[in-house]
Amino acid sequence: MPADDALRLAFLGDPNSIHTRRWMAYFAERGHAVTLLDGFDVPIAPGLHGQIAVEQYLAHGRHRAPILSLLAGRQALRRVLGDPQWAFDPALDAAAGRLARRAQLNTAIAEWTRTRTPHEAMAELQAAGVPAGAVQRSSDLLRDPQLLHRGFFRTHAHTEMGEVPYEGHQFCIAGYDSGPRFAAPCLGEHSFEVMRDVLGMSEEEIAEVAGADALS
Repeated sequence: MPADDALRLAFLGDPNSIHTRRWMAYFAERGHAVTLLDGFDVPIAPGLHGQIAVEQYLAHGRHRAPILSLLAGRQALRRVLGDPQWAFDPALDAAAGRLARRAQLNTAIAEWTRTRTPHEAMAELQAAGVPAGAVQRSSDLLRDPQLLHRGFFRTHAHTEMGEVPYEGHQFCIAGYDSGPRFAAPCLGEHSFEVMRDVLGMSEEEIAEVAGADALS
């Protein structure tokens, strides 16, 4: 049983990849709860198996919804669905049983998700202990509370496009102001600076290059 301070990690990758298996084994052997987001139950290391499965469902009014784990928090998911009789089948405790009845599981869960928005479904599932996350568009990420709290996006004035949000670093370091610190340049915008400061060309040499129409 993982310790109270153990991480709950989800890996999305090829179950046959040695890299996937090594990373999963590394964390699982240290007591962390590891879930492989794939439709296979494969050996990762002695005594360790990839846990299946995750699915994506349609939500009310939108063609995207939460991705949720059908293994982690399975009993909690059953309660969220209203404790249907079929969910008590002991065959569902095994990966093979869940795969054999995937169509039934998907139908039942999809009926539930279609009555909720993606974030409503995500909040209800997470509150019950079911790992779930809404699938978001890029425009949704700009309004994501956690990304806003961490200052993930940095807005800079672009020469042609005006105010543009740029993705920042996926980590925060105390005392370090992560980038990006300026907007992306236009084609040839810094040609003069590159020739002067990097290539060490004189103003006369630069003027000669410019006069030959060799600059973009």
